[in-house]
Amino acid sequence: MDFSLPEITYQMLNVLDTAQTVVVAQNPQKYREQESAWIIGEHPSVAKVIAFGVGSAVIHEAVSSYLKNNDYGTAYKVWQTVTICDKGAALYRGYSIGIRIRF
Repeated sequence: MDFSLPEITYQMLNVLDTAQTVVVAQNPQKYREQESAWIIGEHPSVAKVIAFGVGSAVIHEAVSSYLKNNDYGTAYKVWQTVTICDKGAALYRGYSIGIRIRF
């Protein structure tokens, strides 16, 4: 398992992104999913959103561990950089259209 700072950062952003997408699912009259609509639909159920978030976390960690454990250092760095930036951008886009997470 990869417990590096980049992986922890991605996983934290993934939790926030999933929480933000739950808000989308709970407010279908106001929002529609765009980023992952091709998999979960524009108006997904909360269960679909959570399943997708968990699946994304597991797949990301598996790829990260594979790259790190097989000495693909450059690919690992690129993978982490691109996926962290993508999650950050998704969170920004959601926030910019008014999606707020309430815990």
